[in-house]
Amino acid sequence: MDFLEYKNNLIKHDIKLFDCDYRISFNNMFILNDTIFKSNQIGGGTPNESYLISPFIILNKGDKEIINKLINNLVDNNFNGAKYVCQKNFTLKIK
Repeated sequence: MDFLEYKNNLIKHDIKLFDCDYRISFNNMFILNDTIFKSNQIGGGTPNESYLISPFIILNKGDKEIINKLINNLVDNNFNGAKYVCQKNFTLKIK
């Protein structure tokens, strides 16, 4: 995914940011994806309780609120919050 495709995808989901924030979140998306790829368990051993999904899958298939939460965490360099959003069974609870 290149930068323009990423930016157009966010605009399609009605997520509008400053250009520098698009670039920050785009770079952090790759960092997060690498971190998730390295942390997901492959093969045997003690099972990991939370399976993390690539942020690119969430961006392409997720709903607007979850994508918005993910992008806000990435813009703020909050990788722990972004990882939490990338959990397989993550649901956003709004009261």
